[in-house]
Amino acid sequence: MFNPFFHPLRHALLNDGKKLGGIESAIKFFHRSGGSFVADETYHDYTIPEVDLDFAVIFDLGFSTNWNNARALTQKILLNSTTARAAAGGSITTNSLCPRFSVVEFDHFLINSMQHITPVFAAGEGVQEETILPVDVNKTQIIPAGWYVDSDTYYVNGYNVQFYCTDSTTLGMWRANTVGYDALYMSVFLLEWK
Repeated sequence: MFNPFFHPLRHALLNDGKKLGGIESAIKFFHRSGGSFVADETYHDYTIPEVDLDFAVIFDLGFSTNWNNARALTQKILLNSTTARAAAGGSITTNSLCPRFSVVEFDHFLINSMQHITPVFAAGEGVQEETILPVDVNKTQIIPAGWYVDSDTYYVNGYNVQFYCTDSTTLGMWRANTVGYDALYMSVFLLEWK
């Protein structure tokens, strides 16, 4: 009786996926990370397995807290090849804050360039631009990795940001409501595919 699970073609596809350019060849490394801040921390560092910073990005998975406060927002950055940091806008003193994120390193043959920038969206500004190294806009994915604000007031609409490339050397940022809103300290990865 024919059993497709043990079929030689299936075995060849699984073993030669990289040669064939299958989706299984896109990701070289994947690591889930995050965890609670302890009292009085403005940031927390997380040890991760070593990654190549030229090909690694952070996918922000948000955070959980019962604290209705803007200081609960977190910016995620790669400090070095074995350390990721989640930073908040002030001390976490009375409530727990649990940021979550994934670190992904892509196979090098798929990536033309990688940029990690930490722009500051000025207080009260509705539109902000950041100069970036040249990219092909049609092949570039913008990956926000969170942001923090030095404020105790939590108004969601003023802290939500839209990102876009206005041209090959400019990252545009826009937020709908600016009155009385503070500066945002952001983390953004620009992944340019080949």
